Amino acid sequence: MLDSIINAFTQGDLADLNAKMLHSAYWEQHNAKFYGSEKLNMILGNWFALAGKCNVISHQTVKQNKHYVVYLTFEPTNKNGTIDYVFWLETNQLMIKSVVAIADTVQLAALNHKNPDKVSDKLPSA
Repeated sequence: MLDSIINAFTQGDLADLNAKMLHSAYWEQHNAKFYGSEKLNMILGNWFALAGKCNVISHQTVKQNKHYVVYLTFEPTNKNGTIDYVFWLETNQLMIKSVVAIADTVQLAALNHKNPDKVSDKLPSA
């Protein structure tokens, strides 16, 4: 599951992430809840627009039963700085049931030389 998230946010590989998510799964981020792959495409499109292509420079995973917390630090290939992204996953051990995600909007704003409020306004909303 970790590889699916990393590949989605570094390579745009949504197919593998979709294959790991239950049909009824949802993705919650920045006070909005999204269902279905079309919404995941929107989240990834927004990510690449703000961060560009990135590499994962560090990651930590904590697992307890069917829950994971994944902390990733991304480094854009064409910008200076890093972006922290945290994912809380609920699973059935094989598939993802839900994701609650938080991207560091202050870091995204700094990378894009913008006010954090302007970046927050560009994040996907319900």
